[in-house]
Amino acid sequence: MSRNRASLCTRSLIRLDLTAHGTALVSCAIGGVFLESVVLMGAASHHLATIGIRLLTAEQRNEQSQTPRDNIMFSIVQIVLWTCCMILAVYVASRGAHGMFHAKHLNAIAVLGFAMPGVLGGLTTAALIRRSVYPDRCTEKADAVLSAVPSALVLCVAGGALLVDGGKLDAIVGLAIILMLCVRTLVCLARALD
Repeated sequence: MSRNRASLCTRSLIRLDLTAHGTALVSCAIGGVFLESVVLMGAASHHLATIGIRLLTAEQRNEQSQTPRDNIMFSIVQIVLWTCCMILAVYVASRGAHGMFHAKHLNAIAVLGFAMPGVLGGLTTAALIRRSVYPDRCTEKADAVLSAVPSALVLCVAGGALLVDGGKLDAIVGLAIILMLCVRTLVCLARALD
């Protein structure tokens, strides 16, 4: 009975995490477009990657109960998610490279406002780690930590933009966030090989 209750609680927490990262994705993408912020768009790509990874993990747990049609639909959703993530990463890389030499003024307060839903995503991810949803898998815990880092970096950029040239800081940290996607890919590959 307690095992079923723990499983239900875990599923609810994963659903909450997906909702939080979905909200953060929309907020960061809108903020990135309107404020022309590289770091917000980079964080949006990580939120999208987190959604894809959470869905993939949930699918692997329930693969016995899936029909062939469900598998096809899931594959289509995964292809769309990862294609969008790749497009976002390329966009952020080009904007970040451009911003290093032609930085614009960054509205730190507005960036902070658009980043707030990402903090909630970081908290739900921390709750997943704390509850040891993946007790014997270090790679899944490492990915959960990496999914929370971009939101923390956005907050650092918003705070730092009050003290230094926010445009260049935004571009540099945005590029660093995209490089972290490569690390997350390696972590996911290590998980797949387990």
